[in-house]
Amino acid sequence: MYSGIELLCYPMLALGGAGHVSATANLMPREVADLYNFVAQGKWKEAMDLHYYLLELNEALFWETNPGPLKACMGMTGQIRPVVRSPLALPSDEMQAKLRGVLEKYGLVK
Repeated sequence: MYSGIELLCYPMLALGGAGHVSATANLMPREVADLYNFVAQGKWKEAMDLHYYLLELNEALFWETNPGPLKACMGMTGQIRPVVRSPLALPSDEMQAKLRGVLEKYGLVK
């Protein structure tokens, strides 16, 4: 079984899940891979600590309908020029400022 819900990646792995699909991995691929690798190595404390470390970013990426927040964040980090197709939309300027604040906490933008 795989999880596609960010907040459930660690719990699913802890229950025997085989892996996860992660929007967060577009911004922090090493850390998301480490989460899986820690579980596979039986390093439960490290995995749980990483889960909680990623929690704020995981939540922020779903403050609005995906993929708007993720694409906005990827734009802020210089990975893409964010575009979404109608009827979806990028987050408002106010929401993008909040997302930028989260990215700053993780050192992903200045």
